[in-house]
Amino acid sequence: PYLEFKGWKNENDQIVSTETSFNFTVTGDTTFIATFDTIAYDVTATVAAGEGTVTASVNAKYGRTVTLTATPATGWHVQAWSNTATTDAINVTVAATTAENTYTVSFEHDPVTITVATDPAALAAQASPAFTPDPATFGDEIALSYTEVEGYTFANWTKGSSDAVADPAHVTVDGDATYTAHFTINTYTIDVTVN
Repeated sequence: PYLEFKGWKNENDQIVSTETSFNFTVTGDTTFIATFDTIAYDVTATVAAGEGTVTASVNAKYGRTVTLTATPATGWHVQAWSNTATTDAINVTVAATTAENTYTVSFEHDPVTITVATDPAALAAQASPAFTPDPATFGDEIALSYTEVEGYTFANWTKGSSDAVADPAHVTVDGDATYTAHFTINTYTIDVTVN
């Protein structure tokens, strides 16, 4: 049932008719060969959720194996294919119905690790640096916060070792990062007079 008729060939391997039956004049011994080929079907893959791309439709013959490849966008990874638990490219055997040849893939955000700290480090318990929402995923917008510490003045936030954070209330997560709240110790002038 997975073959289609291609035509009749004569002894010279020439197609003499593409009809399933045809008329011819008998002039002597003659051989005709009915030729068939395996039916080709479309194999389609689409993105069901998330951001990324997937192999476009492929037309392949019944029973052949084709590879479908999903490519996540930056900050995303393959969660699963519709009919398999694998997150890799999948090899599928071409089936005889369109429905069986339709696959979907879902992408989900990469997990990220956000760490908050203080400088000086000894102020961590008092300053309680934090971010919301927590946890965060790639692409989220987070807000950094801290608690005032007596005897210190908040200076600024940095990302990594030195990159200043321009707007701590609107930080876009683009990967693992450490955000540090910097404080400076207050200094005071004490005047002493002698009477």
